[in-house]
Amino acid sequence: MNFIENVKEKNQFPIIFIGSGITKRYFDNAPKWEELLLELWEKIYDREKFYEYYHKLESEGKNEFKIHLIIASKLEKDISDAFYSGYSIYRKFNDRSCS
Repeated sequence: MNFIENVKEKNQFPIIFIGSGITKRYFDNAPKWEELLLELWEKIYDREKFYEYYHKLESEGKNEFKIHLIIASKLEKDISDAFYSGYSIYRKFNDRSCS
């Protein structure tokens, strides 16, 4: 079962980003911010596109914190859109633009 199907089956809206320190404080093996973003990114896009997008934002003069916020916002929107559209577009994400 993929990520979107799991969310749909449990009929619960995911709350993914609650604060970078919360999970590290309470869970020994919790991913770092960038690791979490990359893990979620790979569920809908190719891994290489993460680094392309990251570099694009970095070349625009954005710092690491701002880049993470932008990527997190993009993922939240794309995952929410997939969830509310019945996740039928989930398998089409790899063909979508990352800009």
